[in-house]
Amino acid sequence: MFVFSPSSLAPTRARSPRGRPMTTDTAPLRMCGARSILALCAALLTLGMSFTSVASAAPTTKRAQADAYMNMSYTAFIAAKSSRQRLPFNWTSDGCTNMPSSLASMFNRPCQQHDFGYRNYGSRFGYRLGRDEGTRHWIDNRFLHEMQRLCVQRFSRAYQGANKATCLAQAGAVFAAVRNLGQRYFYG
Repeated sequence: MFVFSPSSLAPTRARSPRGRPMTTDTAPLRMCGARSILALCAALLTLGMSFTSVASAAPTTKRAQADAYMNMSYTAFIAAKSSRQRLPFNWTSDGCTNMPSSLASMFNRPCQQHDFGYRNYGSRFGYRLGRDEGTRHWIDNRFLHEMQRLCVQRFSRAYQGANKATCLAQAGAVFAAVRNLGQRYFYG
């Protein structure tokens, strides 16, 4: 490992505190030492900081914020949408457009999340956070996943197996229709 000398900017070999040359893979460990690492961790905990609080910090970019909403379950999304502290996005929804009423009422909440995705990532009425086919495919897959989640939750009893299978098949059909016909709504 080479370090630059501040006076001459000439590279010099890194040395241990005792003046011995250090190999590149152990130099940082010997300079810090286990006691220093433990002291740093103790100081962070004393100050009330934790490693998870840094990782779970709120997203800062508009895209990251929208991604966080899209990655929620449909129930968490609806709760966030109902919250007075929601972020300024296009939250409008027309429910499940061009669907039979029985499916529209059953899949209404996942449809609202899907509408959020289309309106904020692709549509001319939103932020255009990801106006491309890769993003549209991701939003449509999230929609399918949330419809499937709804089917599994709604028909969780053993005797409801046929209803669950029907619901999952209907979710697949709705997904296929969205993939085939949704392009004009995403880019519209």
